[in-house]
Amino acid sequence: MMKHILLPIDGSECALRAVAAANEMALAFGAKVTLLYVIPDPRKEGVIQGQEAMILSESKAAPLARQHLEKAQKSLDPGIQTAISLQKGVVSRTIEKEAASNDYDFIVMGTEGMGSALKRLLLGSVTRHVLEHVTIPVLVIR
Repeated sequence: MMKHILLPIDGSECALRAVAAANEMALAFGAKVTLLYVIPDPRKEGVIQGQEAMILSESKAAPLARQHLEKAQKSLDPGIQTAISLQKGVVSRTIEKEAASNDYDFIVMGTEGMGSALKRLLLGSVTRHVLEHVTIPVLVIR
């Protein structure tokens, strides 16, 4: 029985399609949905930036992440019990740890995120990592 869905999002169109799929699943099974937004930590993701650029991007990341979480939460049916989690770290490993540390039955996530081709490549590898390392079923939305 599916009681708790983990829904990692990043604000991309693909993630919004994953929200819609999770909405349908949660309604069908009466499941709770936890929306997860992971702010990438450039120091841990292997991205080299100047310190000033890194501080600027980090100061803008949290408010933007909260906006994406709130938008996704509002797009879910009001009858669905939801929770929000905003974390910082290596995106793929943070999703893996979150999936292992809580009582999730299922993950719904998009195949690619927002941004440049390089960012899409990195986020595509996030999906691949999750598929290879979690022990619960994953629905990947394109």
